[in-house]
Amino acid sequence: MRRLPPIALLAFLTATSPAALATCTPGQSPFADVPDDAIYCGSALWLRNALVTTGCSNGSIYCPSDPVTRAQMALFMKRLARAATPDIVYANLPSAPADLDGNGFGTCLTSVYSVPAGGNARIIAHATGTVSLLTDGAADVTVAIQMSLNGGLFGNFGANAPRTVVPGNQWTVVPVIGGQTMTGGSGALLAPGSTAQFRLLVQRQGASVGEVTDSRCQLMVHLPPDAAF
Repeated sequence: MRRLPPIALLAFLTATSPAALATCTPGQSPFADVPDDAIYCGSALWLRNALVTTGCSNGSIYCPSDPVTRAQMALFMKRLARAATPDIVYANLPSAPADLDGNGFGTCLTSVYSVPAGGNARIIAHATGTVSLLTDGAADVTVAIQMSLNGGLFGNFGANAPRTVVPGNQWTVVPVIGGQTMTGGSGALLAPGSTAQFRLLVQRQGASVGEVTDSRCQLMVHLPPDAAF
């Protein structure tokens, strides 16, 4: 039985989607020495898109028959672990007193998340958050998870939390979950080279009069890689 070259075998072992186990479509192979109809072409393309390896020499060839040294294997494994591990964007912050009138107030603003250019997209799988509110009177509120794409305006991402009546003068925890994988969808994609930032938005509903005197918040957004090529 013919044995696969080590680098081709590695490509088979590291491919994580059914699509990556296929040949490439005509003109899809980025490597001069990997034919589109090679059975490992899709796997090699996945490794390139996931930045596990960009090929050899000047990057235009893959060297499919070359042996892999233990040093190269260590680098590949480390990059593979990074490519296959979900990123988590996280915020856990205290907040100052806030006015619920008008547009409400944003809290738990995460840092800006950047998708590496030339790599795979990331999936915005799901997000979970909580806001703990202390108000000086009863307040009827909603809490939404919002996203800003490429520095644009914030818009709601996924489902809002149900309306919650917060009693006055006591701490109340308001949970919120969101994301297309939690609401029947397949998840939104962040394209390579794009940026995203997330926050929670607290808004008054109804005719309640309480204002926020203190708050705490927590937000966690899970971003696994898109293994498709």
